[in-house]
Amino acid sequence: MHYHTKEQIKNLPPGSYCFYCLTPNPQRIIGPQQILFHCLNCRTTDGLVLKIDPLFKTVWHRGGMQHFTVGALLQNETTGKYLLMKKRTYPQIIDVIAGHVRSNETTLEALQREVQQETGLALPNYQPRWEGLITNYPCRYGAPHHYWYLFANRFRAAPRPDLQEVDYFKEYSWEELLNEPLFGPHLKPIFKELGAAALTPVAPGKK
Repeated sequence: MHYHTKEQIKNLPPGSYCFYCLTPNPQRIIGPQQILFHCLNCRTTDGLVLKIDPLFKTVWHRGGMQHFTVGALLQNETTGKYLLMKKRTYPQIIDVIAGHVRSNETTLEALQREVQQETGLALPNYQPRWEGLITNYPCRYGAPHHYWYLFANRFRAAPRPDLQEVDYFKEYSWEELLNEPLFGPHLKPIFKELGAAALTPVAPGKK
C-alpha cells in the first residue's frame, strides 16, 4: 500500500482528503456496519481517508506518518471474559477499545476519554501492560505507523457502544480471543507473546 510522505502533504491545510488522489473533502458514507469515504474525483470508495489534524499527536517514522494510540483490554469482573469491539471504521476488525492520543493530552487522559466515549464506562486504576511501535498497519486516517500504549482494567457495569465507532461488543475468553479470525493482526502476535497472565488486570489491592 502507498503511504504519503511528508513532502507530499506538508502544504495541505487541516482537513480530510482522498487517501488515493488527495482531493479534499471526500463524501462520508455511513452504512449500517461500516463508515466509508467516496472521492468524486478518482471515484474510489474506501474506509481510508487522509486526515490532517493538528490535534493528532504526529511524528514521522521511516518517511511515513506516525500517530500515538492508547488501547484498553477490559475484563468483566463477573464473567472473567474480555470485552472487545467490532469496529465500524476502517479496518472493520475485532479490536480492543482504542483511539488516538491528542497533542494536548497525556496518555492516561486519552485512554480515559476513549474508553468513556466508546463504552460509556468511567474506570479508575488502569494498569500499563505493553508499549511499543507497530509499523505498516494504517489507521483510518492514513498513518501507517503507531506507537501503542496498552492498558488493562476491569469493569462491572454494562458497556454502552458508541454507534459512531462501534458495530457491536462481544466478550471472549482468552482462547476465544486468540482464535477470533477478525481479531486485529497488529495486536494478536503481541497478545500471544505476552500471554493471559501478563495482560489480565490485577484486582485492586492485589499484586
